[in-house]
This record gives sequence, C-alpha cells and structure tokens, in this order.
Amino acid sequence: MRPWVKISVSLKSTLVLLNNHRVKSHTFLCNRISIYTIVSTFIAAKLGNSVQRVLDDALKGIETSNYELEFRTKSKESRYLLVNATTRRNADQSIVGVVGVAQDVTDTAEHDRQVASIANELRQLVNTANAPIFGIDVEGTVNEWNNKTVEITGYSLQEAIGKPLVNTFIVKELRESVQVVMGNALKGIETSNYELEFRTKSNQIRYLLVNASTRRDADRNIIGGKWTSLMNKLDVYY
Repeated sequence: MRPWVKISVSLKSTLVLLNNHRVKSHTFLCNRISIYTIVSTFIAAKLGNSVQRVLDDALKGIETSNYELEFRTKSKESRYLLVNATTRRNADQSIVGVVGVAQDVTDTAEHDRQVASIANELRQLVNTANAPIFGIDVEGTVNEWNNKTVEITGYSLQEAIGKPLVNTFIVKELRESVQVVMGNALKGIETSNYELEFRTKSNQIRYLLVNASTRRDADRNIIGGKWTSLMNKLDVYY
C-alpha cells in the first residue's frame, strides 16, 4: 500500500505541517520547514504557476482532486504525489489555509514515463522506417501513415489520416479482395505477402507486397490493422 502524505499550508502559502512520512522521505526537519513558502521551495519550477493556482483556488474554497504534483526533495530528486487539495477552515468556517492529502506515486509515475518513452521511440522507428507502414482503425479508416508511405504515395499524413483506406487509395479492381484481407485482419486473421496495388496522388500505380497484421490494445482487444510493405516490390511502376 502506498504511504499517505499530509501537507498543510497557511493563507500565505507557507508550509505549516508536514507529516512524518514526508519528513523522513525528504530529510527536512519539522521546526525548519514551517518557514518555507511551499511553491518556491518544494515544487519543480515548471509546475510552479499551476500549483500556485491550485493553492489559490483552495484558499477560495475551490478544491482540486487527483492533481499530480512534482515535489522537489532536499537532495534535488523529484517525487510524484497524487494530491487532493482541500480548503482548511477553523471552527467558525473561516478559511485558514489548505490541506493537501496525497499518495506518493513516484514508482508508478516513473514506470509510466518509461513506457511513454519507449512508445515514443517505437513511434519514431515506425515513422522513419525504410518501408511503408500504414494502419487502419476498426472502421477501415487510416490512422497511421509513416514517412515512407508519404514518399511513395505522394499523400501527406494530414491528407491520409481519417480517409477510408480501400476506397481512397486502392485501385477499383482490387477493392473487394483488399476489403476481405482487411476484414480478416480485423478478425485476427493475418495475411502475408499480399500484393497490393496502391494509387498515388499523381495517379500512378505502386505495387506493394504487404503483410496485413492485427492491431490490439493492452487488453488484447482488436483495435485495427497494420500493413507493412516489403521492399522488393516497391520500385515497380506501371
């Protein structure tokens, strides 16, 4: 179970209470931290303005839930907290500050950032691959179109995204058979070494030897299809 963190802030946004877990984690002493302004002292500079807005809102009675806060430690490390910022009131219901109750989600946040970094690297590999790669969603509309596909077809990413693949880019004579291959991929039945006639923006025909594969999400649900072309047919013009 993740440890809970409690942070209390005065009307002047100075830290007046830090619970034992937070003190232990960051080696600040309780009798010293009360004099610090929380945003300038503990918050990563890039988040300073947005955190100040959250504090200001809470001091007006507007509370915020599940706000991800990047907390700077004494050793200059970053900890990621998922915070609920609530208004602190006295016995007369007057606002006297803000209480932030949070969970330390640093490990989860770091994992998510690593996954995002890997995803970005994979995206770059797809975009810069020396072979056409294009994808469709479950409706058969284009949602992936790499740089090599742009080069070969003459259609930019912006021109291709959202267009029906078969009716827009495939020669009329092959649309029915391509629709079958695409439909199979959307059922989990993949096809290898299928010859595809692609009509370019300049009305030329490119012959692509493709593998039609199924695209799935993290839960293994089918979310579309991906077409990856093999290079040995790309330079044939008709």
